[in-house]
Amino acid sequence: GGGGGEGDGREVVWWECSLARLEELKGDHGPVWVLAYDGMTVKGEAFREEERSVSFTARNLLLDRELSSEASDGSDGVDQGLMQWRLAGSDLDLAELFGRGDYVKVCRAGEEARQGQVLGLNADGTYHVAYGDDDEELSVQASVVFADHDMERAMAEAGAEDE
Repeated sequence: GGGGGEGDGREVVWWECSLARLEELKGDHGPVWVLAYDGMTVKGEAFREEERSVSFTARNLLLDRELSSEASDGSDGVDQGLMQWRLAGSDLDLAELFGRGDYVKVCRAGEEARQGQVLGLNADGTYHVAYGDDDEELSVQASVVFADHDMERAMAEAGAEDE
């Protein structure tokens, strides 16, 4: 599975899998597990059964080692290999994941909300956020990060005027 705002071209698909085996006890982000994914078809496209090496890095967040290594090689990997997960049959409503470039508001109790832009999603589920005043935070808790639809609209309108 994965996150993303509505209308941003990304589609959330839940792909059923099971824990196949423990691959490595001490990976960079904790134990490395092999997940065995079932074959499935989405919108007429067939996806074969496959195994993927992952680490569970935060609550309902996993790191796909192959996608993560592609991202570290300089390519633009999918959220650096980070994906949401949940147990089969769970109706748990997962928080929206924000990707690099998404406009957000950081709202902490007792503080004025700050507008920012996501620079990255960290393996522990926190965000690296840049603010308009050239300040940035490396580890913002996801619970205080919300979509900034006003800024998204303003940037879209400014882009349309430039064309």
